[in-house]
Amino acid sequence: MKHAPSRWPSRHADPAADALAELATVVAETAPVGDWPTQAACRDDATDRHWPTGREGSPRYERQAAAALNVCRFCSVRSQCLAYALEAGEDNGIWGGTTPAQRRIARESDRTVIATHIAS
Repeated sequence: MKHAPSRWPSRHADPAADALAELATVVAETAPVGDWPTQAACRDDATDRHWPTGREGSPRYERQAAAALNVCRFCSVRSQCLAYALEAGEDNGIWGGTTPAQRRIARESDRTVIATHIAS
């Protein structure tokens, strides 16, 4: 009896995406720690797009933040940028592809994990 292939494609991991993620990790690990700003996708950006104005959540702020986040999308040093922002406590601007609200949530999550670990 012959096996008929399914009409629906099965979900398999994308080998290209896996390879790209692995390459990004290797590049991030081999780049000098203090050198990441010179490799950032926004390094030559003459605009203030990474510093949205207005109130967080307002249409104006969200439009400006979306433009900045789009630059961050494929940045090769995004993880180093985010690590810096979290460590430095950056409360303004777009860093590592995150908004200030996202970083506040990340910091709160870390505090909760640390507090839970210390209490146990």
